[in-house]
Amino acid sequence: MNTTLRALSNRLGGISALALAAFFVSGAVAGPKEVSGPGSDTACFAPRDANVKYLQYPGKKGPLRVALVNGYVGNTWRIQMVQTGKAYAEEPDVKPDVAEFKVVSVGEDVAAQIGAIDQFINAGYDAIVMIANNSTSYGPVMDRAAAANVVVVPFDVVVNSDKAIMVNEDQMEIGKLAGQYLVSHIPAKTGKILEVRGIAGTSVDQDRSAGFHTAMDAGGKWEYVEVRGKWDEGITQKVAADAIAGVCGRAATPEVGAEVTTASWCSSAGRLSARAECCCGVTIIAIWGV
Repeated sequence: MNTTLRALSNRLGGISALALAAFFVSGAVAGPKEVSGPGSDTACFAPRDANVKYLQYPGKKGPLRVALVNGYVGNTWRIQMVQTGKAYAEEPDVKPDVAEFKVVSVGEDVAAQIGAIDQFINAGYDAIVMIANNSTSYGPVMDRAAAANVVVVPFDVVVNSDKAIMVNEDQMEIGKLAGQYLVSHIPAKTGKILEVRGIAGTSVDQDRSAGFHTAMDAGGKWEYVEVRGKWDEGITQKVAADAIAGVCGRAATPEVGAEVTTASWCSSAGRLSARAECCCGVTIIAIWGV
């Protein structure tokens, strides 16, 4: 793994070096070979659990055709992710190995995303990197990719398949850390909690919320208000502002609340906090994730 890949992966956050490295592997026979671990970089890429399978693809010389199949495009992180992928493909020590780097974004349409993956498989692409729109709908297309010896790397949102190389952070732990921090900053250990969640059905949203509630419930007694911002800055501001307005309309005395989002919406969280404190005396302890 070259130093450029490592440095870029550190800047990416969501796309790890394993996902980027997978751009440059494919094979000459149908399907990957299951092998015993560990992998090549155990310090960076630890298996999720003891049931993780290790897949091996025979090396293939470039230049290779690579596709990035994105789903949702409603926030700046997704835009940054796409632009970073394009920038990486243009790196001087990478560009000679990349015949084509194709990017498509399909929105929240699961069928369209599966269709796009199938098109890239049928077109003979060597590798596909993707952020799935949910975790449960992609097993069959992962099987088709494996049969065609196309390396698929889902990242950020994992999929229910053992035929893909998945890269992710411990999203449950991220949620727990947010909850632990919040509990430590609310002395009364009780209050209203506004949780602004992401897209329903995605593993990131489910795992972070589960981890958050685990930590919060272990440290106090809370009344939760849940809305869906869908990782979209504009939607997040609206649904959170509406929820805060509802609290203001009911609250005769100051209450303690918290806005917890699962994307990098620092500015909107700050404005909503200030609005709540100035307009109705509600103290908002804002937490936002990436």
